[in-house]
Amino acid sequence: MKPIEDVIEVAEGEPQLAEGSVPAGESSNAAPAIGEVTYDRMARHARALRLSRELRILVVVDSAGWLKDKIEIVYHPERRGAIRPYFVRVGHLAPDAELSGEHGVWARCRRYNAALAQLHQLAAKLATMVRMGGVTLVPGSAVAYAHQQLSRLDELIASRQAKAMGNRAVRLDRLGEEIEYLARCDAHLAPIIDQAERAAEPAVGDADTPQHPPARPARRWLRWLRGSHSDGAS
Repeated sequence: MKPIEDVIEVAEGEPQLAEGSVPAGESSNAAPAIGEVTYDRMARHARALRLSRELRILVVVDSAGWLKDKIEIVYHPERRGAIRPYFVRVGHLAPDAELSGEHGVWARCRRYNAALAQLHQLAAKLATMVRMGGVTLVPGSAVAYAHQQLSRLDELIASRQAKAMGNRAVRLDRLGEEIEYLARCDAHLAPIIDQAERAAEPAVGDADTPQHPPARPARRWLRWLRGSHSDGAS
């Protein structure tokens, strides 16, 4: 049996290549391609460094292209559902201006945390009124509904984050949607609690105010004072 090298036939006159060599035409095209890849990598690296300095947080420019024009925040979870950005992934088509300013990474994280804190304040206020007896939870009433929702606030936040902000990462645009959702919750529940607080104020005020005997009318007191002086004079 012939060796396999002898079985492979080469057409007469066809140039033969040494193993690992590249045709001259392909070699001339490969050099610019390699240069472009190197330039793109250097450009991404320079952009990431610049954005990291501007934002004072680690920024990674997406090289795979799956983020496109989106921005993703990888965050550390903190107490009561708050988040703290850890680093940022930036799509190669995302404008740099979207990372900073009033709608940027830090600003939206602060607004999200503030919206959560506002709901926690509402929950604490209503729980205090119920505990002090200023509010009665009548089944089917608006205040009973608000208490039902706010007493499960931590659970509801965790469920919402698991769906919209899973794996401790959230898109910047999705974080904006979550801020709007929390604002709608506050706008819906805050008037209910404010009304319950106003209704509870008289009862709480009556209970806390010490009882005093009715004040003596001023004229009667003056007549009594004058009479006592005249008796002393006589």
